[in-house]
Amino acid sequence: MMLTDTAIRTAKPTAKSYKLYDHDRLFLLVHRNGAKYWRVRYRRDGKETVLSLGTYPAISLREAREKASHIHTELVKGLDPATERRKKAEADAGLPTFKVVAEKWLAVKKAKLSPSYVGKMEITIHANLYPRLGDKPLVEITATLVLECLRAMEMRGAVALARRCKTYCAAIFNYAAALDLVAVGYNPAKGLTGDVLGHHTVKHYPHLTEQELSEFLCALAEYRGRPETALAVRLLLLTFVRPGELRAARWSEFDFDESLWRIPAEKMKMRRPHVVPLSVQAIAALKELQVYTRYSPYLFPGGRGRIPYMSENTVNKAIALLGYKGRIVGHGFRATASTILNESREFHPDVIERQLAHKDRDEIRAIYDRAEHLEQRTRLMQWWADKLDTLTTRNVVALRKKA
Repeated sequence: MMLTDTAIRTAKPTAKSYKLYDHDRLFLLVHRNGAKYWRVRYRRDGKETVLSLGTYPAISLREAREKASHIHTELVKGLDPATERRKKAEADAGLPTFKVVAEKWLAVKKAKLSPSYVGKMEITIHANLYPRLGDKPLVEITATLVLECLRAMEMRGAVALARRCKTYCAAIFNYAAALDLVAVGYNPAKGLTGDVLGHHTVKHYPHLTEQELSEFLCALAEYRGRPETALAVRLLLLTFVRPGELRAARWSEFDFDESLWRIPAEKMKMRRPHVVPLSVQAIAALKELQVYTRYSPYLFPGGRGRIPYMSENTVNKAIALLGYKGRIVGHGFRATASTILNESREFHPDVIERQLAHKDRDEIRAIYDRAEHLEQRTRLMQWWADKLDTLTTRNVVALRKKA
């Protein structure tokens, strides 16, 4: 019985790896970790050989069948497919491949962007671009090949991912041109604009209105989960930093005497050090947290796994348990703070933007503002913390009146 796309897509891993057979001695190896590998068997001169054809879904069922058919055509012609593959690899060895150049490009990005941000780029490129383009010499990659790679992402509904990968492709080819590895202007990804790819509506992080924030704070006060998690949510609200910056925070970054949190450049999205003035309420929350986690260098030590601090899902799960699933996530507190602070008209927009650690296109102005705005940002952070207290008290009083 021949394979179908549905059978392949729904094939689940088991305790042991197993094979799903098609025709032309093509089969799919379903690994116990869930990965799916295309393989084809052939016999020549009494010796059986198994060749790898790539992974699913990077290589579709149709493409795997075409590759298997090509291998059997070579056998009919008296050629050894394994030998032919080796000859092609040797012929291409002197030409820079997409993967080789992409790795160099990523190394440059590591010096400019935060490790977590570049890490996400690496995962995206490894999973979505390398399977189809990685081993191909740059000069052999056409717009059609890039488009086929992007279409595979679109077919599974990942339109935004496809557009992001197109941007990465274009940047990698521009980098190759700068190194004289391809001709200037040779960029098969650059022309894939307009209606070539599907449309994707950008979704901004949802935020809470003042009334909704007041209700959320009341719900947070009744949270019955781990106190460290509740404190993580509260500190996100009080500091409105990016969730990753809080999760990876170390006690050594905090100066309780000066009431400052100094976040090193390597932890920031823009690779620029950031200072967070700490309100009286934030200091109180940190001292409460010390009761639970002072034993660790991290504010929120993690359990098992490669990351030694809190998982990125912990805060969002706590928010969902409070009844706000789909209404707000940890990152959304930044938009909430920005909206309420700007609407208050208590502070200049530049001060708010600086505290949010948004990128300033004018680097000279950025250096000046970091020093000039610190006093105003200190006042802003205390005003914001007091505002949260007011919203909490207001909702408690309203609930008591209703009762």
